Amino acid sequence: MMKFWFWRFLFSPGDRPDILVIGTDPIFCLGIAPFLKWIHPQMKVVHWCFDLYPEYAIANGMAKDTGAVVKLLRWFMGKGYDRCELVADIGPCMREKLGRYPAKARTTHTPWSFEEPSEPLPMDLAERRELFGALPMGDTSTGSGISARPNQDTPLALLYSGNFGLPHEFYMTLKLARAAKEDGLVLCYSVHGSRVGSLQKAVNPEDINVRFAPFAPAERLAARLSCPDVHVVSLRSPWTGLLVPSKFFGALAVGRPVLFEGDADSSIARWIGEYGVGWVLGHDNVEEVRTELLRFSKDPKTKAGMFQRCFQTYQQHFSKKAVLDAWDRDLRAMFQA
Repeated sequence: MMKFWFWRFLFSPGDRPDILVIGTDPIFCLGIAPFLKWIHPQMKVVHWCFDLYPEYAIANGMAKDTGAVVKLLRWFMGKGYDRCELVADIGPCMREKLGRYPAKARTTHTPWSFEEPSEPLPMDLAERRELFGALPMGDTSTGSGISARPNQDTPLALLYSGNFGLPHEFYMTLKLARAAKEDGLVLCYSVHGSRVGSLQKAVNPEDINVRFAPFAPAERLAARLSCPDVHVVSLRSPWTGLLVPSKFFGALAVGRPVLFEGDADSSIARWIGEYGVGWVLGHDNVEEVRTELLRFSKDPKTKAGMFQRCFQTYQQHFSKKAVLDAWDRDLRAMFQA
Protein backbone atom coordinates (compact mmCIF):
# COMPACT_ATOMS: atom_id res chain seq x y z
CA MET A 1 0.00 0.00 0.00
CA MET A 2 2.76 2.44 0.91
CA LYS A 3 4.70 1.63 -2.26
CA PHE A 4 1.56 2.36 -4.28
CA TRP A 5 1.00 5.69 -2.55
CA PHE A 6 4.64 6.69 -3.00
CA TRP A 7 4.52 5.78 -6.70
CA ARG A 8 1.43 7.94 -7.23
CA PHE A 9 3.04 10.79 -5.31
CA LEU A 10 6.08 10.72 -7.61
CA PHE A 11 4.42 10.16 -10.96
CA SER A 12 0.85 11.50 -10.58
CA PRO A 13 1.21 15.20 -9.72
CA GLY A 14 -2.54 15.71 -9.85
CA ASP A 15 -3.01 13.27 -6.95
CA ARG A 16 -0.58 14.97 -4.58
CA PRO A 17 -2.28 16.09 -1.37
CA ASP A 18 -2.45 19.53 0.20
CA ILE A 19 -1.52 17.97 3.55
CA LEU A 20 0.46 14.79 4.09
CA VAL A 21 0.15 13.12 7.52
CA ILE A 22 3.09 10.81 8.22
CA GLY A 23 2.84 8.27 11.05
CA THR A 24 5.53 6.14 12.68
CA ASP A 25 4.99 2.90 10.79
CA PRO A 26 7.32 2.02 9.22
CA ILE A 27 9.80 3.49 11.68
CA PHE A 28 11.95 6.43 10.55
CA CYS A 29 9.60 7.12 7.62
CA LEU A 30 9.46 10.77 8.71
CA GLY A 31 13.02 11.05 7.42
CA ILE A 32 11.73 11.23 3.83
CA ALA A 33 9.83 14.46 4.55
CA PRO A 34 12.61 16.72 3.13
CA PHE A 35 12.60 14.72 -0.12
CA LEU A 36 8.80 14.92 -0.40
CA LYS A 37 8.83 18.66 0.28
CA TRP A 38 11.47 19.10 -2.42
CA ILE A 39 9.17 17.41 -4.93
CA HIS A 40 6.04 19.26 -3.77
CA PRO A 41 7.04 22.46 -1.88
CA GLN A 42 3.46 23.67 -1.45
CA MET A 43 2.42 20.55 0.44
CA LYS A 44 2.18 20.81 4.23
CA VAL A 45 3.66 17.90 6.21
CA VAL A 46 2.25 16.74 9.54
CA HIS A 47 3.76 14.03 11.74
CA TRP A 48 1.52 11.97 14.05
CA CYS A 49 3.96 10.35 16.47
CA PHE A 50 2.72 7.14 18.10
CA ASP A 51 6.10 5.93 19.29
CA LEU A 52 9.45 7.64 19.37
CA TYR A 53 12.48 6.41 17.43
CA PRO A 54 15.43 5.96 17.94
CA GLU A 55 14.52 6.48 21.61
CA TYR A 56 12.36 3.33 21.60
CA ALA A 57 15.35 1.26 20.45
CA ILE A 58 17.47 2.77 23.25
CA ALA A 59 14.89 1.82 25.89
CA ASN A 60 14.76 -1.65 24.36
CA GLY A 61 18.52 -2.04 24.80
CA MET A 62 19.14 -2.26 21.06
CA ALA A 63 21.26 0.90 20.89
CA LYS A 64 23.27 3.20 23.16
CA ASP A 65 22.12 6.76 23.69
CA THR A 66 25.59 8.13 22.96
CA GLY A 67 26.37 5.79 20.05
CA ALA A 68 27.29 7.02 16.58
CA VAL A 69 24.31 5.25 15.00
CA VAL A 70 21.86 6.96 17.37
CA LYS A 71 23.43 10.36 16.70
CA LEU A 72 23.09 9.77 12.97
CA LEU A 73 19.46 8.67 13.29
CA ARG A 74 18.60 11.68 15.43
CA TRP A 75 20.16 13.98 12.84
CA PHE A 76 18.18 12.19 10.11
CA MET A 77 14.90 12.43 12.07
CA GLY A 78 15.63 16.03 13.01
CA LYS A 79 15.68 16.94 9.32
CA GLY A 80 12.25 15.36 8.98
CA TYR A 81 10.80 17.15 12.00
CA ASP A 82 12.19 20.42 10.68
CA ARG A 83 10.06 20.14 7.52
CA CYS A 84 6.83 19.55 9.46
CA GLU A 85 4.26 22.29 9.83
CA LEU A 86 2.78 20.38 12.77
CA VAL A 87 4.00 17.58 15.06
CA ALA A 88 1.24 15.72 16.93
CA ASP A 89 2.13 13.58 19.94
CA ILE A 90 -0.21 11.26 21.85
CA GLY A 91 0.44 12.52 25.37
CA PRO A 92 2.07 15.32 27.37
CA CYS A 93 4.98 13.14 28.45
CA MET A 94 5.78 12.33 24.81
CA ARG A 95 5.63 16.01 23.94
CA GLU A 96 8.40 16.65 26.46
CA LYS A 97 10.53 13.93 24.86
CA LEU A 98 9.90 15.44 21.42
CA GLY A 99 11.21 18.77 22.65
CA ARG A 100 14.71 17.83 21.49
CA TYR A 101 13.50 17.98 17.88
CA PRO A 102 12.46 21.12 15.96
CA ALA A 103 8.79 21.80 15.25
CA LYS A 104 6.91 24.80 13.87
CA ALA A 105 3.84 23.85 15.93
CA ARG A 106 2.91 21.08 18.35
CA THR A 107 -0.35 19.48 19.44
CA THR A 108 -1.63 16.36 21.21
CA HIS A 109 -4.02 13.92 19.52
CA THR A 110 -4.49 10.58 21.26
CA PRO A 111 -5.59 7.32 19.64
CA TRP A 112 -9.13 6.13 20.30
CA SER A 113 -10.71 2.82 21.25
CA PHE A 114 -11.90 0.21 18.74
CA GLU A 115 -14.98 -0.29 20.94
CA GLU A 116 -17.02 2.88 21.43
CA PRO A 117 -20.39 2.04 23.00
CA SER A 118 -23.02 4.74 23.29
CA GLU A 119 -23.20 4.29 27.06
CA PRO A 120 -21.13 2.58 29.77
CA LEU A 121 -21.29 -1.16 29.17
CA PRO A 122 -23.33 -3.17 31.69
CA MET A 123 -21.33 -5.94 33.28
CA ASP A 124 -21.49 -9.21 31.34
CA LEU A 125 -22.07 -11.65 34.18
CA ALA A 126 -21.37 -14.78 32.13
CA GLU A 127 -17.97 -13.44 31.11
CA ARG A 128 -17.30 -12.37 34.69
CA ARG A 129 -18.13 -15.86 35.96
CA GLU A 130 -15.76 -17.43 33.43
CA LEU A 131 -12.83 -15.15 34.25
CA PHE A 132 -13.31 -14.32 37.92
CA GLY A 133 -15.50 -17.03 39.44
CA ALA A 134 -17.95 -15.61 41.95
CA LEU A 135 -20.74 -13.34 40.76
CA PRO A 136 -22.17 -10.22 42.36
CA MET A 137 -25.14 -11.19 44.53
CA GLY A 138 -28.38 -9.28 44.57
CA ASP A 139 -27.51 -7.07 41.59
CA THR A 140 -29.38 -3.82 41.27
CA SER A 141 -29.32 -1.34 38.45
CA THR A 142 -27.65 2.00 39.09
CA GLY A 143 -29.83 3.73 36.52
CA SER A 144 -27.06 3.89 33.96
CA GLY A 145 -27.28 0.23 32.99
CA ILE A 146 -24.24 -0.64 35.14
CA SER A 147 -24.25 -3.48 37.62
CA ALA A 148 -22.52 -2.13 40.70
CA ARG A 149 -23.79 -4.06 43.76
CA PRO A 150 -20.79 -5.65 45.45
CA ASN A 151 -20.75 -7.71 48.65
CA GLN A 152 -18.19 -9.33 50.87
CA ASP A 153 -18.18 -12.59 48.86
CA THR A 154 -17.70 -10.93 45.48
CA PRO A 155 -14.14 -10.66 44.17
CA LEU A 156 -12.84 -7.30 43.13
CA ALA A 157 -12.13 -8.11 39.48
CA LEU A 158 -9.03 -6.67 37.79
CA LEU A 159 -8.31 -7.47 34.14
CA TYR A 160 -5.12 -6.98 32.15
CA SER A 161 -6.02 -7.55 28.51
CA GLY A 162 -3.93 -7.09 25.37
CA ASN A 163 -0.30 -7.05 24.38
CA PHE A 164 2.27 -7.77 27.07
CA GLY A 165 5.72 -7.03 25.69
CA LEU A 166 8.98 -5.44 26.78
CA PRO A 167 7.44 -2.05 27.66
CA HIS A 168 5.02 -3.62 30.17
CA GLU A 169 5.41 -4.40 33.87
CA PHE A 170 3.80 -6.69 36.47
CA TYR A 171 5.77 -6.73 39.75
CA MET A 172 3.76 -4.17 41.70
CA THR A 173 0.44 -5.41 40.33
CA LEU A 174 1.25 -8.93 41.56
CA LYS A 175 2.30 -7.48 44.92
CA LEU A 176 -1.07 -5.74 45.17
CA ALA A 177 -2.93 -8.94 44.23
CA ARG A 178 -1.08 -10.86 46.96
CA ALA A 179 -1.78 -8.16 49.55
CA ALA A 180 -5.50 -8.17 48.72
CA LYS A 181 -6.00 -11.92 48.21
CA GLU A 182 -7.93 -12.29 51.47
CA ASP A 183 -10.06 -9.31 50.52
CA GLY A 184 -11.46 -11.07 47.46
CA LEU A 185 -9.39 -9.39 44.76
CA VAL A 186 -8.95 -11.51 41.63
CA LEU A 187 -6.50 -10.50 38.90
CA CYS A 188 -6.85 -12.01 35.42
CA TYR A 189 -4.37 -11.71 32.55
CA SER A 190 -5.60 -12.17 28.99
CA VAL A 191 -2.36 -11.34 27.19
CA HIS A 192 0.16 -12.24 24.54
CA GLY A 193 3.65 -10.93 23.88
CA SER A 194 7.31 -11.32 24.66
CA ARG A 195 7.02 -10.90 28.46
CA VAL A 196 4.20 -13.38 29.06
CA GLY A 197 6.71 -16.11 29.96
CA SER A 198 8.34 -13.91 32.60
CA LEU A 199 4.93 -13.02 33.99
CA GLN A 200 3.87 -16.66 34.26
CA LYS A 201 7.11 -17.60 36.02
CA ALA A 202 6.56 -14.80 38.54
CA VAL A 203 3.16 -16.22 39.56
CA ASN A 204 3.48 -18.65 42.49
CA PRO A 205 1.22 -21.63 43.29
CA GLU A 206 0.00 -19.63 46.29
CA ASP A 207 -1.29 -16.91 43.95
CA ILE A 208 -4.69 -18.56 43.63
CA ASN A 209 -6.31 -15.21 42.86
CA VAL A 210 -4.13 -14.62 39.79
CA ARG A 211 -5.51 -16.25 36.65
CA PHE A 212 -4.83 -16.45 32.93
CA ALA A 213 -7.43 -16.49 30.17
CA PRO A 214 -7.20 -16.80 26.38
CA PHE A 215 -7.95 -13.85 24.14
CA ALA A 216 -11.61 -13.15 23.52
CA PRO A 217 -12.89 -13.54 19.94
CA ALA A 218 -13.96 -10.32 18.23
CA GLU A 219 -17.65 -10.98 18.81
CA ARG A 220 -17.00 -11.28 22.58
CA LEU A 221 -14.70 -8.27 22.92
CA ALA A 222 -17.37 -5.99 24.39
CA ALA A 223 -18.30 -8.66 26.94
CA ARG A 224 -14.65 -9.11 27.90
CA LEU A 225 -14.08 -5.37 28.35
CA SER A 226 -17.22 -5.01 30.47
CA CYS A 227 -16.68 -7.84 32.96
CA PRO A 228 -14.00 -6.43 35.33
CA ASP A 229 -14.39 -3.67 37.86
CA VAL A 230 -11.00 -2.23 36.92
CA HIS A 231 -8.67 -2.55 33.91
CA VAL A 232 -4.93 -2.81 34.54
CA VAL A 233 -2.42 -0.91 32.39
CA SER A 234 1.35 -0.79 32.82
CA LEU A 235 4.44 0.85 31.38
CA ARG A 236 8.03 0.33 32.46
CA SER A 237 10.05 3.44 33.34
CA PRO A 238 12.45 3.37 30.33
CA TRP A 239 9.45 3.66 27.97
CA THR A 240 7.83 6.62 29.73
CA GLY A 241 7.10 9.25 27.08
CA LEU A 242 7.97 6.92 24.20
CA LEU A 243 4.51 5.36 23.83
CA VAL A 244 1.08 5.38 25.49
CA PRO A 245 -0.63 1.99 26.03
CA SER A 246 -3.90 1.96 24.09
CA LYS A 247 -5.56 -0.18 26.78
CA PHE A 248 -6.11 3.00 28.75
CA PHE A 249 -8.46 4.41 26.11
CA GLY A 250 -10.28 1.10 25.66
CA ALA A 251 -11.03 0.89 29.38
CA LEU A 252 -12.45 4.40 29.61
CA ALA A 253 -14.50 3.92 26.44
CA VAL A 254 -16.57 1.15 28.06
CA GLY A 255 -16.84 3.01 31.36
CA ARG A 256 -14.21 1.32 33.51
CA PRO A 257 -11.44 2.87 35.62
CA VAL A 258 -7.76 2.07 35.25
CA LEU A 259 -5.13 0.81 37.65
CA PHE A 260 -1.84 2.02 36.18
CA GLU A 261 1.52 0.56 37.15
CA GLY A 262 4.10 3.05 35.98
CA ASP A 263 5.83 6.38 36.59
CA ALA A 264 3.83 9.07 38.33
CA ASP A 265 4.84 11.64 35.71
CA SER A 266 3.75 9.56 32.69
CA SER A 267 0.86 10.69 30.51
CA ILE A 268 -1.58 8.07 31.84
CA ALA A 269 -0.74 8.91 35.45
CA ARG A 270 -1.32 12.61 34.71
CA TRP A 271 -4.70 11.91 33.09
CA ILE A 272 -5.74 9.70 36.01
CA GLY A 273 -4.93 12.52 38.38
CA GLU A 274 -6.55 15.20 36.22
CA TYR A 275 -9.81 13.39 35.48
CA GLY A 276 -10.12 11.07 38.49
CA VAL A 277 -10.45 7.88 36.42
CA GLY A 278 -8.35 5.39 38.39
CA TRP A 279 -5.29 4.78 40.51
CA VAL A 280 -1.53 4.97 39.99
CA LEU A 281 0.36 2.06 41.57
CA GLY A 282 3.97 2.56 42.61
CA HIS A 283 6.56 1.04 44.93
CA ASP A 284 5.51 3.13 47.91
CA ASN A 285 1.71 3.10 47.82
CA VAL A 286 0.56 -0.53 47.49
CA GLU A 287 -1.33 -0.48 50.79
CA GLU A 288 -2.91 2.88 50.00
CA VAL A 289 -4.13 1.68 46.59
CA ARG A 290 -5.40 -1.55 48.14
CA THR A 291 -7.46 0.41 50.67
CA GLU A 292 -8.88 2.71 47.99
CA LEU A 293 -9.79 -0.20 45.70
CA LEU A 294 -11.60 -2.03 48.49
CA ARG A 295 -13.51 1.12 49.40
CA PHE A 296 -14.44 1.56 45.74
CA SER A 297 -15.61 -2.05 45.40
CA LYS A 298 -17.88 -1.97 48.47
CA ASP A 299 -19.75 1.25 47.67
CA PRO A 300 -22.30 0.88 44.83
CA LYS A 301 -22.75 4.63 44.39
CA THR A 302 -19.01 5.26 44.26
CA LYS A 303 -18.53 2.48 41.74
CA ALA A 304 -21.40 3.64 39.54
CA GLY A 305 -20.16 7.22 39.68
CA MET A 306 -16.65 6.14 38.70
CA PHE A 307 -17.96 4.11 35.76
CA GLN A 308 -19.96 7.10 34.51
CA ARG A 309 -17.06 9.53 35.00
CA CYS A 310 -14.70 7.28 33.01
CA PHE A 311 -17.18 7.05 30.15
CA GLN A 312 -17.83 10.80 30.08
CA THR A 313 -14.10 11.57 30.23
CA TYR A 314 -13.51 9.34 27.22
CA GLN A 315 -16.35 10.93 25.26
CA GLN A 316 -15.13 14.46 25.96
CA HIS A 317 -11.39 14.03 25.55
CA PHE A 318 -10.38 10.74 23.87
CA SER A 319 -13.23 9.53 21.63
CA LYS A 320 -12.85 9.18 17.89
CA LYS A 321 -15.18 12.13 17.35
CA ALA A 322 -13.33 14.35 19.82
CA VAL A 323 -9.93 13.52 18.31
CA LEU A 324 -11.07 13.87 14.68
CA ASP A 325 -12.77 17.19 15.47
CA ALA A 326 -9.49 18.42 16.96
CA TRP A 327 -7.60 17.20 13.88
CA ASP A 328 -10.07 19.01 11.66
CA ARG A 329 -9.52 22.28 13.52
CA ASP A 330 -5.73 21.97 13.42
CA LEU A 331 -5.51 21.05 9.74
CA ARG A 332 -7.92 23.78 8.61
CA ALA A 333 -5.99 26.33 10.67
CA MET A 334 -2.94 25.70 8.47
CA PHE A 335 -4.71 27.40 5.57
CA GLN A 336 -6.14 30.24 7.66
CA ALA A 337 -2.85 31.52 9.05
